[in-house]
Amino acid sequence: MNIASRQQRGVALLVVLWVLALLSLLLGGLAGWVQLESRQALWLRQNTQALMAAEAGMNMAGQGLLDPAQRKRWIADGRLVSLRMDDTQLLVSIRSERGKLDLNSAPVADISRLLQACGAAKNQASGIAQVLEEQRNGGQSPLRVVEEV
Repeated sequence: MNIASRQQRGVALLVVLWVLALLSLLLGGLAGWVQLESRQALWLRQNTQALMAAEAGMNMAGQGLLDPAQRKRWIADGRLVSLRMDDTQLLVSIRSERGKLDLNSAPVADISRLLQACGAAKNQASGIAQVLEEQRNGGQSPLRVVEEV
């Protein structure tokens, strides 16, 4: 064997090793991409199932409020009602909008009674209600959040 054929075999071995290294990098990248796509598909599936379960819970609650036979179970006072939908456990709560007080339009007496029910002293509650009434009549912009009081 001469020296030229030995050098060619050495070069061929290096080329094969480089090709194997590049192929392994490509396959590693492909495996990472497939794993990422799999995770994203799983997240999308779980998110869609959660949204569908929430919508089903809302629809069942609405139907329960309209059905006179189920009216005892569905009371709009905030209590939790346990529902089962396929393999999903739901906890649904309904609250009436009538139980809320608009601070921008409610009478001073109602605001004072609400503050007393929350634990304020009578003179403190009437003082806060009077300040709120002065703010409303002073031409200021309406309150957007309770913290503005």
